[in-house]
Amino acid sequence: LILKRDGRRIFVEIKQYDAQHKVGRPALMKLHSAMMHERADGGAFVTTSSFTEPAREFAELNLIKLIDAGELSARLLAAFPREESAIVRAMCRR
Repeated sequence: LILKRDGRRIFVEIKQYDAQHKVGRPALMKLHSAMMHERADGGAFVTTSSFTEPAREFAELNLIKLIDAGELSARLLAAFPREESAIVRAMCRR
């Protein structure tokens, strides 16, 4: 995704993985490369799983926001407060 607001462009990569498939540094490096090539103002990586420690370190150094399954669930519950939490958690696993 490319989010645009107030003249800024934020690149967002979204991956649906099971809990055992952690997102590693190579995936973040691809996002970072696209950000640099297109001169994006920032980036975010969203996953239904989690991130490896090297991926977290790379993201911190390169100002990439990471959103894992836990944070994604919390954000969905905040956005859809009337939904049952089990339904939101199931959405993150599909």
